[in-house]
Parts: sequence; structure tokens; C-alpha cells
Amino acid sequence: RPIHGAAPRAMVPTLPVRPNFVLFLTDDQDLLLGGWTPMRQAQVQVAEAGASASHWFVHTPVCCPSRVQLLTGRYFHNLRVDPAHGGCMHADPARVHPVSLAAALGAAGYTVGWFGKHMNACPALPPAGFGCATCWWFANGGGEDVEPGGYLNASFHDRSAWAEVPSANGTYVASTGGEFGGYTTAILGNKSVAWLRALGRRPRPGPGGEELPPFWLTVAPKAPHAPFTPAPWYDTAGGGSPAWVQAGRAPRGPPFNASAQALADFHPLIAEQAAISTQCAAQIDETYRARLRTLLSVDDAVGAVARELDAQHLWPSTFFILTSDHGYNLGQHRLPFGKHNVYEHDVRVPFVIRGPGILPGSRLAVPATHVDLAPTLLGLAGAAPLPLGTILDGRSVAAHLLHPSAHADPAVPLATRRHLLSLNPHATHRHQFTPNPVATHRHPFTPSFRSPAASGRAAGGLKVEEGAGPAGGGVPTLVTRFGAGGFSRAAAVPLSSSGDRGPLSVALESIPRRDDPLPHSNASLPSTPSPLGPAFPPSPPTFSPPWRDFILIEYLTLGDQWRSCSGLAPGPSTPDAHLVDSNTKLNTYRALRFVHSARPVGGGSTGSPTGSLAGDYGGRIGGSADEPRSPTGAFHAAGGATPRHRTGVDGPPALGLHSQPIHGQSTMGVHGHGQPMLGNLLYAEFTSLAGGYANFSGLGVRYPVHYELFNLTEDPHQLRNLYYRPGNVALKRQLAAMLRREFGCVGAGCG
Repeated sequence: RPIHGAAPRAMVPTLPVRPNFVLFLTDDQDLLLGGWTPMRQAQVQVAEAGASASHWFVHTPVCCPSRVQLLTGRYFHNLRVDPAHGGCMHADPARVHPVSLAAALGAAGYTVGWFGKHMNACPALPPAGFGCATCWWFANGGGEDVEPGGYLNASFHDRSAWAEVPSANGTYVASTGGEFGGYTTAILGNKSVAWLRALGRRPRPGPGGEELPPFWLTVAPKAPHAPFTPAPWYDTAGGGSPAWVQAGRAPRGPPFNASAQALADFHPLIAEQAAISTQCAAQIDETYRARLRTLLSVDDAVGAVARELDAQHLWPSTFFILTSDHGYNLGQHRLPFGKHNVYEHDVRVPFVIRGPGILPGSRLAVPATHVDLAPTLLGLAGAAPLPLGTILDGRSVAAHLLHPSAHADPAVPLATRRHLLSLNPHATHRHQFTPNPVATHRHPFTPSFRSPAASGRAAGGLKVEEGAGPAGGGVPTLVTRFGAGGFSRAAAVPLSSSGDRGPLSVALESIPRRDDPLPHSNASLPSTPSPLGPAFPPSPPTFSPPWRDFILIEYLTLGDQWRSCSGLAPGPSTPDAHLVDSNTKLNTYRALRFVHSARPVGGGSTGSPTGSLAGDYGGRIGGSADEPRSPTGAFHAAGGATPRHRTGVDGPPALGLHSQPIHGQSTMGVHGHGQPMLGNLLYAEFTSLAGGYANFSGLGVRYPVHYELFNLTEDPHQLRNLYYRPGNVALKRQLAAMLRREFGCVGAGCG
């Protein structure tokens, strides 16, 4: 049913002890290929009002494993299951539901609502954490990858015992003739707002009474996943697609349709890819445009939830997060579609967060992944994992995210302040908090009004109601297609003849500037992608707990996965089809992605519980039989230097260069103590599966048969595999040993 009118403004509540959480989790939304371009409202309401992550990654670039890691704070290698015993893309749901973030927050007294895609193997009945009187489970496994059943006329498991919400208490089947045009994102957005409004109608406790339970809301649209179906009001046929979308095309940077010569030293899945044909390039461009159209509706849902939080005065006590389960391919390394790969466009995703204690326009600079989200939210909520003592492989990033004095800031919920104090044993409640004189976080963020002429954006997609704006002395009301009438067809007003919804401008060269009317994406990517939004300097806390210098990436092949550019069913005999995942082509891998280093490698044994790096990390390293082969099978010269010792015991050290420097590596500098450090690298090992498995070098998973090493400072597009070039033998052995250690880690033993 359409949602009419705005929620009545409630009295401004006192700051609760525990914060609320809103999570938008998109599906296949990339960061580097224009995926953030349509997110105009998200940029203003969340990114510019909060923080943007410079280096947020996924651990496994495919749907179900990435989601189970987000839900549990555990690495994939601790959640895997033998495919012979079921599982969800090699992940074990039985290890997820009992100890998930929802279960832990539910046990801590949170009311939990989930709207949209959960895991691909989605339970019909609400899992642990969704059993409270006001909880709502409105979920599916993502629906179909074709229509009907994808974005239109999809089905959802719909369960809630609360009479205040319109739950079917069974199966909800969308219909294009029914509410919200039967469009999935519209349904999810309206249902989530309805739930928030019902929560806002709960009776308030009297003076001295217990506060209302806080909430965790997750909105998980299918967008921009295949089949990329836009809402009818944003479809080209309906005249609602913005002009900049209709004229856009996919990025054509160096990795697009890269030469066979450039890819010759890659693993076979990449090295043997056919060139992107003219027909395929045209299909990639249409897919790019269709993905943007689906994200326009996601952005509208973000705006609607943000306005509801504002109407209920919930911003001072709510953390709002938007991220994706992984990135995507649009012709990079000759892969026309899909994900599944170790490269930046698949593993680097948007991550923006707004909330109490987060300074507007700030930047999260440390490298982090989805396994860090559960421990962060549990910490901010003052909640414990379930069952008590459950091991989390990730870490709370809160101390790197909130402002330096947040632990003493009365505008930050008490549970969050206590968590920050637990991360910093040297902090004190008596620390004097000094508010930022320029950008205060004490009041809800209100975007300033900018006319289309002043901002360089076209008018029409966001319209200003009459009587609002600077002339009226107030902040205008922004009305979108998710406005007062919801997403119903009647609410889908035509675009203004004066223009249409302009593309979002953020600080990535692959995304248009404000003075650029079309999303040109042929420019080279920067060597280190800039943060979303304005290029504000990072705001490091006074105390920064130790943090990793790298992230782990792991993927187990799902077998032969074909994508077709011809419109025919994909397969090995289909014209213009590409194999985007394969066991025989060695697309099972594990990798270390170094972003920057903060720890030197010492020459002594200070703080080192054992001797050499080889002794610390163990594993099969060296020896003629184990020396890595090139794709042609030729051995490379053995050699090396005496491994150095570790410094400190807070995780693996940054690795020094003990032989020749990596070719072209200009950023391999020295730490302040005069010791070498490792910088912007990707090291990956590839192999194949053979039945069941226990770990990468154990049962069923063969030892590595291919290696890749990239210096992303000099080669941001990952087109030059340095591994099979002469030299750097000691470095390669150290990386291999470190990787073996990390992919056996559990809990505090992880880097």
C-alpha cells in the first residue's frame, strides 16, 4: 500500500544508552566502475554527513560467502563446508544463523528488521534474532535472475507477529498490478519505512522508565544484480531514464579488453579469454546503463529512510551504513560480466557511514573488510557475540572511525563510549571534549540548498516544493519518486522539461565531475582510489589501536560459469560467450592485498616469540620441487636471503625487501625507524578443487600451481604480473609463508 504523507514529528527524545543501526546492503554494486554515480541522496545524507572508507574490501567476491562473513565477523576459511554436504556457495549456513549479528543484537534486546536479500540459501522461517514481538523478517535469497521473479513479481518470506505492520505471515508475492508497481526495491523501501513508523508509534516510557529497545534495520535490494531491471518509472521505455544514463557507457580504461599479450602471465581463466567483440562491448554498455537505472531506486530508498530518521529525530542515536557484497566486471581483463575474481573492481566496494561521533566529511583510512563490520556494530551497541565467547576474526574499526574525543562526548551513546574506552585503556572519562568549531556532529546534518545552476546538476529528478528554499528562509523539502505516495505508479511523475536527474559527483576519476554532464569513464584510475565525497583529510583518533597492513581475499570456484553477449543462453557452444569462473582454469585462489604499512621489519628478535619468518609462518617454501613455475612450466632461479625476525606480537609483520626491489616499485620506502616496509601490493596463489577440502593446501585443494604479484602503485589496473620476472625470490617466499599462516588463522590470531 502506498505510504501517504510524512510521519508526524515526535518530541526530541533524550539520547539513548544504545544506538540504532541502519544497513543498506546492495548486490554487485562496484566502486571503481561508476557504481556510486547514481547515489546522489546517499552521498548527501550519509557520505558527506559522515565518513567514507578509502580502502573497504570484501574477503570473498561472490554473494553468499561475502554475506555470511558480514553476518558473522568470521573469515571464509572458518565457515567453509564440503560441497558434498550442502552449503551456500561453499559456506555453511549452520555456522551462521546461531551466532549471526542479528542473533547477537536480538539477544542484547534489539528489535530487528530485515528487508530484502539475505543469504542465497534464505530460510523461510525467521532465523535466530528475529523472534521479538516487533521484529519483521521480509527476506528472500535474491529472487530469480530472469523476469518475472527478479525485480518484478518476486516472492518473499514474510513473517512478523506484530499487528502494527502489514505482514502476510507467510509468503508475499509481488505483482505489477499491486502495490508499488510490484518492483522489489520499491517494496523493500516502503516496507522498511512502514516498520520504522510503527516503531515510532510505540508508547514512550515515563520518566525513569526503561528506554525503548533500539533497532537494527537492514535493507538489502537486489540491485544492481542481474537481470538489471529498472523500475517502470526509470525505464527508458517509460521516459524516466535520465539523459546522462541513456548516453553513458561502461569504463574504457586500460583493463577493458586488455591485449592477449598483457594477460599472458595471468591464470588460465584470464589468459585464455577471447577478445571483447563489438557486439559484446555494446551489451556491456547497455548493462552498465541498466545497472545505473536500478541504483536510482536504491538511492530513492536511502533518501526515504533518511527522511524518516529525521522526522523521528533519530539521527543523533543512529548509525547509517551503506555498502555492497562485492564489485563487478564490465570488460576488465576481458571479463564482460560477473564477479568471482581477485582484482580491484571485484573486491573493492563502497562503504559510507554516518552516526554519532563521526565527523561530517571524514575519512576511514585503514584497510578493512566485511568481517570487521560485525565486531564494530556489536562494540558500538555494547553487545557480546553469541554464544558468549564466540570467536570473531574481524576487529572493531570504531576507534579509527569516530572522532578523537568521542569516548568522552556526551552526544555519543553511552554504550558506544564504553566500547571506545575498552579499545583505549589509556583514555579517561575525565578527558575534556572539545567540539569541532567548523563541522559539528552534535546536531542532525542538514544539507544546504544549492540551486541546479549553482551545483552544476540538472533539475527535475529532485524537485523543490513551492515556497521552500532560500527565498522562503528555510531548507527546501526534496521530493523524489519515493516521496509521499511511495513508489506507486501514480507517484511516478514525469521528468521536468527543464532537465533531468544529474549524475552524482564524487572524487573518483572514473565518475563524472559536477561540470561533466555525462559519466565519462575512460580516464585512468588513480593509483590509490580517492575516498567517496569531498577530499577531506583523515581525522585519526588520539589513540589508534594496532591495525592490519593487509586484507585477505579468498575464493573457491563455483565451477564453469558462462556469460553471453549474444542474448542466447550462455554455454561453451554459444557464440560470443565468455567463461567467467572455472575450476579447470584455476579460479580458486587466496591472496594478500597490502594497502600500506605501519610496522617495520626489525633485524633483531625484539618482541619475536620465535626466530625467522620462515619459522614463524611455516609451510612449503623453497626447494627445487616447490619452486614456482611459470605458465610455460619453466623453473625460476632459487635463492634468497636470511629471513628477518618479527617485531611485536600483534599480528604478522610488514615484510621487508631483502633482495632486488620489485620492478618499478617506487613507493617501497623506509619506516621512520629506518627499516624497510611493504606497500601497495597484491599477492595471489591459484589452484583447483578436487572434491572436498579442509584448507587450501589440505584435502581436495591442491597446492598452488600459479602465482600473481602486482605493484598497484605503478600498475593500478593490474595488467603486469611481476611474479614470473626474475628476482625478488626472498620476497616471494616470505609472501607465500605469510599467506599460509594467515589462511589458517582464527580469532585473535588473524592479522
